[in-house]
Amino acid sequence: MKKVITNLKSLLLAGLIMILFSSTFAQVPQGMNYQAIARNSSGNPLISQTICLRLTIHSGSATGPVQYQETQVSTTNGFGLVNLKVGMGTVTQGVFNTIPWSAGNQYMQAEMDLSGSCTAWVDMGASQLLTVPYAMYAGSGGTGPTGPTGANGATGTAGATGAAGVNGATGAAGAAGTNGATGVAGANGATGAAGANGATGAAGANGATGAAGANGATGANGATGAAGATGATGSGSVTGTLNYVGKFTPDGNSIGNSLIYDDGIHVGIGTINPTDQLHVAGYNSSINIEELGTSDTRLLFSRQGYGRWSLRENYGTPSDNIAFYDWSSIAKVFQINQGGNVGIGTNLNPVNKLDVSGGVAIGSYAGVNTTTTNGMIVSGNVGIGTANPTDQLHVAGYNSSINIEELGTSDTRLLFSRQGYGRWSLRENYGTPSDNIAFYDWSSIAKVF
Repeated sequence: MKKVITNLKSLLLAGLIMILFSSTFAQVPQGMNYQAIARNSSGNPLISQTICLRLTIHSGSATGPVQYQETQVSTTNGFGLVNLKVGMGTVTQGVFNTIPWSAGNQYMQAEMDLSGSCTAWVDMGASQLLTVPYAMYAGSGGTGPTGPTGANGATGTAGATGAAGVNGATGAAGAAGTNGATGVAGANGATGAAGANGATGAAGANGATGAAGANGATGANGATGAAGATGATGSGSVTGTLNYVGKFTPDGNSIGNSLIYDDGIHVGIGTINPTDQLHVAGYNSSINIEELGTSDTRLLFSRQGYGRWSLRENYGTPSDNIAFYDWSSIAKVFQINQGGNVGIGTNLNPVNKLDVSGGVAIGSYAGVNTTTTNGMIVSGNVGIGTANPTDQLHVAGYNSSINIEELGTSDTRLLFSRQGYGRWSLRENYGTPSDNIAFYDWSSIAKVF
């Protein structure tokens, strides 16, 4: 046995290579033992830890061409020692038994991966193989001189009989021999398939008629036949009052007058002088539109088959309101609820006696001027607490007051202007110091008092 110590550049791995070979050249093992102590960066042995090693044989130098490369996964023992057989790992390049050991100058590089993934290799250095691996050369070295012939060995036991050889070619036919005696008759063969049927013979004479069988179940009705010709018009007459829609009298045998009067243009209920297409007249007269399901009732106003407006009850939320709908957008524009609250505006559900969504114009402004969004313009005097306002805004009452409150962080003001242009303002909390009251010249935004 010979040993070669590989001196690695890093303290992470120290190795001992041992190659065992026979003193004869009959069989050279295709592998070599490799021992190493794995250490961490502090030089301490890595005890009972699984590591990955990649071993590479270079030719000529430590960075020369790669002759062979393999990887192995092993676990260190209690001293940090790992034992491997180079040449018997997972081959990644080359063939171990084709390494040209006879060329000399072979170097082995060791790399290690402590993560266990066998992908993050750390180079541990390379060392020249000086002695032991060249025992491999015995497997590929030149032939030595022929030795003297040895004495004959003892005769071995007879080997097993070999397999029979192939038959030789057929020889020429010999002369015909005399006929032998007739053999015993063989057994009958199997019965053949039945032949085709012959032609059908002529029909025999009919037998006597048998007794009638019992009647079968009644079949389904056939399809309805074509309608017969219309019979002749019968004679008869009905009497009644002109333009009244007739109805059967209570006995069901004669026709009398109903409440419906039709003059061919107008229809009247309770009147014989209808002035419209439907005219209902009478004391406490009414038209009842009743929904018997869970939907709403409605009176639809349309033109040429297209709905424009509808007066509806129980449509949307809250229920039991009466409302006008813009039929094109199915939107409520005016409604009254059961509490008497009135709402004006798209889909507005009133909570006050009058709720308006949008601008309001009163007096001569109505139908002429457009107010701001949700604003109000009034052309006459407005009274608060009085039924006889004498000014455009007249506030009356005991302890009456006007509260101008700023809900943000700015100031409050009472502006005096002419023709839309501000002239003076009485303001609070404008400028520094705050919480003062002052008159401002609006043209220069300057306090004057």
